[in-house]
Amino acid sequence: MQVPLFTAFAPSAVALRLGASGAKAVVVDADQRGKLAPGRTCPPTGPG
Repeated sequence: MQVPLFTAFAPSAVALRLGASGAKAVVVDADQRGKLAPGRTCPPTGPG
């Protein structure tokens, strides 16, 4: 299954959509990679 994400989404919007999708892997362009780094606007996800 694929979950296309619009490049204008803020990190929090990306995190929300990926969390809701149950994604196990993400393929991303290098210039968008920073949106996946846990931080103030993109909470960490996964077990823990």
